[in-house]
Amino acid sequence: MLTTIIFDILACKDTIEKAEKFLVDLKKHQLTYYLLSDLQAQKLQALPFSYIPKIIGCMPEQLIFISQNATNLNLAKEAGLMTIAYTPQQEFLPSLYCFESFSDIDSRYLIHVWHRYQHIPISRFTTKHLEIRELCALDLPRLFKIYQEPGIDTYMEELHQDYSIFNEKMQAYINQIYPLYDFGMWGVFLKGSNILIGECGIHQVTIDNNIEIEIGYLLSTKYQKKGYGREMVRATLKYANKTYDFQTIIAQIMRGNHSSIKLAEHCGFVYKKKCKKNGKVLYQYEWNYAMQAQRARELAKKTVKSVFSDHRVYKKRYHKKSEIDLP
Repeated sequence: MLTTIIFDILACKDTIEKAEKFLVDLKKHQLTYYLLSDLQAQKLQALPFSYIPKIIGCMPEQLIFISQNATNLNLAKEAGLMTIAYTPQQEFLPSLYCFESFSDIDSRYLIHVWHRYQHIPISRFTTKHLEIRELCALDLPRLFKIYQEPGIDTYMEELHQDYSIFNEKMQAYINQIYPLYDFGMWGVFLKGSNILIGECGIHQVTIDNNIEIEIGYLLSTKYQKKGYGREMVRATLKYANKTYDFQTIIAQIMRGNHSSIKLAEHCGFVYKKKCKKNGKVLYQYEWNYAMQAQRARELAKKTVKSVFSDHRVYKKRYHKKSEIDLP
């Protein structure tokens, strides 16, 4: 697990003050940190970066090197260390991950990056009955079986008949799409069991030269009509809005897929238009956060009005009954 952070911020000592809240958070989560300048006092500059873990007493896979120096980032990567670039001036630095301000990150972000480097699937959120997390190589045989179930492949845009091709594509998806976008199609698991029952997630598509965020979902036939569909779709929409601030999400559903259309409508999607893709007719639905919030407010007002109305009826009946009971 991640235990240690090395900061190479010697070039801007005022960064320490800016990072004060962040450093407190590291201590709170039992993450040890060092400044490269302190380690250099131990004549580290005369040694290769691969000696850093030995000097501080940890394994290379347990630490992350944070720097705003391109040379040191390259040296750290050559030594097999995980790196994050600090880019307050928005300059390009040789690291897969970067941040512009310490106010933008916390210990959870570092652990998130560590999971990425270690190829550990990240759990996204849980619901009452489900856990939604990223897929990994061990999940692919089960997912392939779900894709082959009668009724599932009927409305899939791409049929998967050859497992070797499917496995190759999914491995590339896991290794490239998740790190690049930090979202994608995730696995749906029964909570506390690690049993894969389907997929649900969001991805980026281009429609009429516009970039849109689309939701996708499917459930193994064995687990359909149990309420899991609504549970995972509603939770995914909430997570997408809260985490990425996506205000509008679309769903493209193939004509004839009545169960998927019904699920979308139950979750607040509104029909927009009919379109074609690869020769197949699709119905495009749209979910808008502002519209959903307005509907929730209107429903709340109706509920309050109903409660007061019922209360007045109750009072009227109560007084009427009391008058009858009087001697």
